[in-house]
Amino acid sequence: MEKRYQIFVSSTFADLEIGRKKISEAILGLEHFPAGMEIFPASDAIQWDFISRVILECDYYIIVLGGRYGSLSPDGIGYTEMEFDFAVEHQIPIIALVHKDPENIDKGSRETDTALLTKFRAFREKVTATRMVKMWDTQDELGGLAIMSLTHAFKQSPREGWIRASKAASEEQLLEISSLHKENRSLLNQLQVIKEESQETPLVEDLQDTTKEFTVVINFGEHGYVFEDTQEILITWANLWGLIGPVARMSTDRYTLKTKVSERLFTTPNDNGSIVEDHCFDVIEAQFEALGYWALDQNHELDLTELGNRKIREMLVVRK
Repeated sequence: MEKRYQIFVSSTFADLEIGRKKISEAILGLEHFPAGMEIFPASDAIQWDFISRVILECDYYIIVLGGRYGSLSPDGIGYTEMEFDFAVEHQIPIIALVHKDPENIDKGSRETDTALLTKFRAFREKVTATRMVKMWDTQDELGGLAIMSLTHAFKQSPREGWIRASKAASEEQLLEISSLHKENRSLLNQLQVIKEESQETPLVEDLQDTTKEFTVVINFGEHGYVFEDTQEILITWANLWGLIGPVARMSTDRYTLKTKVSERLFTTPNDNGSIVEDHCFDVIEAQFEALGYWALDQNHELDLTELGNRKIREMLVVRK
């Protein structure tokens, strides 16, 4: 949504009238709003309440320093310096445009009074010491410098700005969006809980405990469709997953799983080859699916679940 920013232009008035006009034209050219005391330059305490309110309503603050300090408040502080301090206090982004060499400005446009000159030099040092500044030589440069500085500020420090009422969301719309956002977040949290519960809860309630032993039947010495012998090995479901899980990480092909598991179960190498008996592997497959360790995908291939992966990590990691 396109914003319009209000920018306060602060400076002494009579000596920088041309420069202020250049800056205001530049701001309008960027389709934003300049604000400043063009008609009533900061010169008396009665106006200060009004000036401070205007500054608070602005998104950015431009301070232009030439060679003059300007009118003093009853406290002996220049109104331009008061405006600057007010913008700093309220953390309004500040753009400082400072004359390169105020000592060489025409006498009529620079301070000659010793007391005011001292105040001006201290103020100039305050402005240049606390932030990045753009230096200028002639007032004709100020419009271009303002455009460059503001464009950078808009990107680096975006502000609230102003939006046409016709384009702004109504209070009711904002409340509805906020309500929908909260509802969406709540539904996402519920979905996450359901996912976690579905992974933790076995698909069959009365499954045998994973610490119980299961008899794995191994066929070996295959000749055609006939095996020379079989061997039965007792192993807990937990330890069996410790063997089959890491293999399933690399391959979910059933034949590979059956052969690799049988090879790992034998304590001595078997030259004749071995493989888990088909029905036995069907039971193993169904058991770990019911435990939620793996699931069948759309192609009826085994797919490890997050729970299955976590169980593998728990068994394989090296602990203290």
